[in-house]
Amino acid sequence: ALSLLLLVLLTAAYRGIGPAILAAVASMLGFNFFFLEPVGTFTIHDPQNWVALFAFLLTAIVASQLSSAARRRAHEAEESHEQVWKLYQLSRAIIITPDPETAVPTISKQVRETFNVGNCEVCVPDESGRLHRTPAPEAAQVNSSEMLLQEVFQSGEMRVDAGHDAIYAPLKVGVRVTGVMVL
Repeated sequence: ALSLLLLVLLTAAYRGIGPAILAAVASMLGFNFFFLEPVGTFTIHDPQNWVALFAFLLTAIVASQLSSAARRRAHEAEESHEQVWKLYQLSRAIIITPDPETAVPTISKQVRETFNVGNCEVCVPDESGRLHRTPAPEAAQVNSSEMLLQEVFQSGEMRVDAGHDAIYAPLKVGVRVTGVMVL
């Protein structure tokens, strides 16, 4: 019985819930047919044997759920690692920018390259507070909403504009919003 239970656990861990339930049912039937009295039949006389048979099924379900949760967390950790690496590359490229005049086009270019997006504009305010687009020369202009630009600049919170297929993200220095990036 323990050997069959180990088989169910391994199936649950490596194949998922569907194959694990199939292995549990096959193990239940095999254990019943070959080891429980009366041997050679699928009938069970002792009620305690029902507990053993359902233990196979319960083990399969619990083990497969735990295993899939662990795989999901490992996948999320890999994705987080990739995102942190991209952000590190972006921040490093921005930090080594020699002067403020080239910083904005550099940010736009680096965001496009690092995150593999087609368009990126950086909007910065002038003396009057009006936001002006400063796209990189090789980037296509994003169709953006002036109202959303101002809202993101004022609130400091990211917004998504499904109508223009654009994402508005605040650029912050410390806690102060210094511009808006439109992707």
